[in-house]
Amino acid sequence: MPKSYKDATRIKIDTHMVPQNAEQVMTRILHDLSTHLRRSKETYEITKELPKFPMVDYEEIRRIVQNNFQYLGVATRKYKKEHS
Repeated sequence: MPKSYKDATRIKIDTHMVPQNAEQVMTRILHDLSTHLRRSKETYEITKELPKFPMVDYEEIRRIVQNNFQYLGVATRKYKKEHS
C-alpha cells in the first residue's frame, strides 16, 4: 500500500543513466558528442552565429574515444556497426 496519493501516482523514469562499465561510458560520451554537435548545428541555422568552438572536429574526437576505449576491451566494431 502506498504511503500517500503522491507516491502512488509517481512514475519512475530513469532519465540519468550511471554507467556501470567501460562500454556504457563510451556509449554515453559518444551520445553526448552527437547531441552537442546536433544542437550546435541547429543553433547556427537559427541564429547564424558561429559556435563557441567552431574548429572542433567532432568526428575526430569520436575516433579518438573509440580507439582509446578499444584498449579497455570494448567492442568498438560492434558499436560502429550498430550506430553508423
